[in-house]
Amino acid sequence: MLGSLSVKSRLRAGFGVVLALLCVIAGAALWGMRDMAKAARGLGSDTIPGLVATAELAETFNAMRRNDLVLVAAEDPATLQAARDALQGVEGRLDAALQAYRRVANGAEETRAVEALGRALRTYVAEHRRLIEAVARNDEAGQQRFLAETRDDARSIAAILRQMKELNERDAAAEFARADAVAGFGLTVISVLALLALAAGGAVALLLGNSLAGRIGRLSEALGRLSKRDYGFDLKDVSGGDELGAMARALDTCRDGLREADRLAAAEVEEAKARAARAARIDGLVASFEAQATAVLRTVS
Repeated sequence: MLGSLSVKSRLRAGFGVVLALLCVIAGAALWGMRDMAKAARGLGSDTIPGLVATAELAETFNAMRRNDLVLVAAEDPATLQAARDALQGVEGRLDAALQAYRRVANGAEETRAVEALGRALRTYVAEHRRLIEAVARNDEAGQQRFLAETRDDARSIAAILRQMKELNERDAAAEFARADAVAGFGLTVISVLALLALAAGGAVALLLGNSLAGRIGRLSEALGRLSKRDYGFDLKDVSGGDELGAMARALDTCRDGLREADRLAAAEVEEAKARAARAARIDGLVASFEAQATAVLRTVS
């Protein structure tokens, strides 16, 4: 199959295989990075903000509850004033934290929990306002009634906050597990593909080396011998259908031409030697004739 391909086609095919595997590796890496980025976006846009909003709700409510109890129990004016100051704006902070959680609530379970929390907080805030009025009137009975009526409300709110925290922690654990699974799978896929790419690269290099380097070496050796007028080499690549086969056939033609040229040159040298020998014999005969003629003439004279 390789013998029917040109050198250019073989090089293109070899590098194409390696390039295709590299593209697959890059695609697998991009796929893994995409899923990891998706998990990170889920953590950044839903889970972590949900945990932050839950912590803000819990901290604000606990501060509100603590200062409400201080208003009921404290007798020191400074302590009472500090509790009143701490309660300034607490309802707004609770509402802001609740709205922030609503924006990132993910799934029906979280939505139900945040709505239940909203209802419980509205009930508690109403009792809180009545407590403020009772403290202002110095109504101890009203304050004690607040303690009795809000004890279960506070426990319910704390339970809902724990549930919301557990839901967000569960989502965070799921996102982390997903990201870890994606990273592990992506690493495995990329490692396998990298090994395949190395194996394919080695195979391509071996095939190209066997099909090109060896033949080029034989042609180079043949050219060296041809330059020394040694025509006894064997050209095995003359049947190749690629550029190296064409070079081998051209080299074979050159060898035949040079061999014929050498034969003709040798024939011309032999013919020149024969002509020189005939000329020498003729010169000898002429010289002998002249000598004999001179002797005859001398005798006659």
